[in-house]
Amino acid sequence: DFQNVFSIIDSEAVGGVDFLTGGFPVEYGDRMSGVMDISVATPTGPATGAVDLSTISARLLGQGSFNQDRGQWFVSARAWYPDAIAGRRSDAHTEVLTDYYDVLAKVQHRIGERSMLSANLLVAYDDLGYREADEEEVQKVTAEYGSYSAWFNLRSQWSEALFSQAVLSAGRLKRHRTGMVDDVFEGTLVVDDRRSFQFLGLRQDWTHEFSERNVLKWGFDLRYQEADYDYESLSTLEDSGTPGGSDESPTVINTHLEPEGASFAVYLADRIRIIDPLVVELGLRWDRQHWIGENQISPRVNLVYTFTPRTILRAAWGRFHQSQRLNELQ
Repeated sequence: DFQNVFSIIDSEAVGGVDFLTGGFPVEYGDRMSGVMDISVATPTGPATGAVDLSTISARLLGQGSFNQDRGQWFVSARAWYPDAIAGRRSDAHTEVLTDYYDVLAKVQHRIGERSMLSANLLVAYDDLGYREADEEEVQKVTAEYGSYSAWFNLRSQWSEALFSQAVLSAGRLKRHRTGMVDDVFEGTLVVDDRRSFQFLGLRQDWTHEFSERNVLKWGFDLRYQEADYDYESLSTLEDSGTPGGSDESPTVINTHLEPEGASFAVYLADRIRIIDPLVVELGLRWDRQHWIGENQISPRVNLVYTFTPRTILRAAWGRFHQSQRLNELQ
């Protein structure tokens, strides 16, 4: 299959994770060292279900079809709660509370004879609590993380040569960390760190096969993002050598940020089979991030030379950029 000649570079697997390192092609942008191309498995076969239960975990898995096999559905739900049996140590001075949950669901249905529409949901949540206390020190830490994403995917084959894929996505990430250390000799540190991130995105990719030796790819990616940072900390330092402790004022950090903005990207690539064993892809990408007012041009060249079905030589040249993420401010 000519369109899968670059399968070791831009795999179109039905379900799984592909790790793309080095010279990945122009449809992947705003990354420097590598990307992960993740796809949800397509449900197949008759309706099935499974339930697993244990003292520290549980799992529900099911899949099936409907409307005379024109539609399929899939759901996986997991829970992990080791603190149910191991939360408190025998010395009674240390307590660990932790649990994790996630849900992955997909439903898809064929539209006409050449299109497939799917709706996907991914939710993950985990928290961790730790407490240790003795006569000289008290430590308490809590960390809570949540990730919520939903997206619609429309794949259409307009003709034998023209194919498109459109993805409308939205999501939210949140994190809340608190910590306290109260040491009789060293002092006190208190931290409250709250962060959240929301996004709404639209992406569309097109592929046109002009001939058995030439395929053109193009597309765009538009996203609006906003984040909230609320970070507060208080620390006091005690000098055990000074009677009554230190007179230094406590150190206070109080930071509140609400960055927001849009990003936009377009790309174009032409894949050509020069000779039977050699395929070359020439690509160009443009990215812009409005919250920092910057844009980048990324030319790329990818080559694949097939010596035998088991021996493939790959080479790439390109320019790669990675902007400051709104949800990754230092």
